Amino acid sequence: MPGPDLVPGDVVLLAAGDLVPADGRLLEARDFFVNEALLTGESYPAEKHARDEGIDSPEVTAAMNAAFMGSSVMSGSARLMVCSTALETQPGQISISLRHAPPPSALEQGT
Repeated sequence: MPGPDLVPGDVVLLAAGDLVPADGRLLEARDFFVNEALLTGESYPAEKHARDEGIDSPEVTAAMNAAFMGSSVMSGSARLMVCSTALETQPGQISISLRHAPPPSALEQGT
């Protein structure tokens, strides 16, 4: 299913070589490693595990049972339940924050 057609609640099957199409919670994972350098800057793949409860942590770097849009699947396979799409995803929130003009610098305020 193409990324633009996804809605929260959809289930996506992921395998090595795939890009994660949306933010979501892992329902199943087998030897699942993703590259999250886009979000975290970490160059090594992160291992992910499925859990029965919700997201482990709201921090992207600590969320072991979630995968985020734009991450690439390095190995393994997983079933992902979509939780966020488009601008509601982690990369979407980053793009929104980059659209705002930065506050004036001290030099700009002084002139």
